[in-house]
Amino acid sequence: MRDPSGSPNAASGTPPLFCSSRSVMSTPRIVDYAVRHHVGKGLVALLIVTLLGALLASAPTSALDSRHTETSAGIHQLKVRHLQAEIQALEDQHDMPWWERDASLGILGAIVALGGLLWTITQQRREMSRQRQSDRDAGLFDQQVRLDGLFASLANDIASPVVAVRLSATAGIKSFSTEERGTYHSQLLSLLQGSIKLPREDVSDRVISRAFIEFLATLQERGSALHEPLDLEGAWLEGCLLSGLDLRKADLRGATLREVSVEHSVDLEGIQGERLDAKQLIAPRAQLRSAKLENADLTGAKLKGASLQNAALRNATLVAADLREAQLTAARLRDSYLQSAHFEKADLRGARFDGADLRDAYFAGASIDMPAFKSILRTSSWESAHWDSQQLDRLRSF
Repeated sequence: MRDPSGSPNAASGTPPLFCSSRSVMSTPRIVDYAVRHHVGKGLVALLIVTLLGALLASAPTSALDSRHTETSAGIHQLKVRHLQAEIQALEDQHDMPWWERDASLGILGAIVALGGLLWTITQQRREMSRQRQSDRDAGLFDQQVRLDGLFASLANDIASPVVAVRLSATAGIKSFSTEERGTYHSQLLSLLQGSIKLPREDVSDRVISRAFIEFLATLQERGSALHEPLDLEGAWLEGCLLSGLDLRKADLRGATLREVSVEHSVDLEGIQGERLDAKQLIAPRAQLRSAKLENADLTGAKLKGASLQNAALRNATLVAADLREAQLTAARLRDSYLQSAHFEKADLRGARFDGADLRDAYFAGASIDMPAFKSILRTSSWESAHWDSQQLDRLRSF
């Protein structure tokens, strides 16, 4: 039967498990009820969880809210403190010198290691460079010793009394005249100068003289400056070719230039040519300004168009010399031998002929001023010279 209250267990006398809010069954009664009515253990556990949930749901909300608020505030404070600690650590690290920071130890170690590596590489490179330089120096030293020996052998062969040895030695001169052998040039020049000053009067003299002239021309073509005028006093240069050489202020006193020829102009300005033997010299247009040629022998010399301004030719021999169109202004020809010399169209203004021998000399067309005419008149042989009509009238007018 159903109970009038609507409960299905009313008739059987079984007490209700849940009652209204006015008569709530306590937890021990619920458990006791479950045991006495053989309720399963799983169902008991479910009943306990349900009951606890109901109790929590019926608890006052104000208490839970306050606890939640307190918990949130604590968490917020912890976060703020943690951030403040991190900020302070960063500030302390910023103010700290870089070498005292924790990360700097690794950087310093890397820098030290890199510096050690670079130092080691630098030392190795220096040692390798030093070794290479040492090897080069050793090689150069050996080469220098070998070249010194060859040059000494060349000097001995050139001074040899045997003609064949001297001739063969001249072949080695070119090997020491190259630019690579520049350290030997001054020694080679001195060696050759000494050789041509002591002629052996054989065929080797001419060969060595030509080698000297070629070497001198090579030096001048390269622009090698000679620190002082060439010393060629007593040098034997017979038959040599002096084309284009610069022999300014050279000492040619007593030198032998017989049959020397010049295809192009040669500069002999200011030379010291006292007692110079230049018979049959062929030097047209040669530069002989201010040359000192006292007592020089220029017999038969070909000096057409040469420049002999202010040249000193006192007591010089110019017999049959060709001086046509030459520049002889202010030249000093006192007591010179000018027999059969040719001065046609030469410039003789200011020249001095006092005491000169003018027999059969030719002056037609030459430029002669008053001082030169007066000087010619002081010779004893001017009347036997060859003059053009104007010159002759001028001479006779004095």
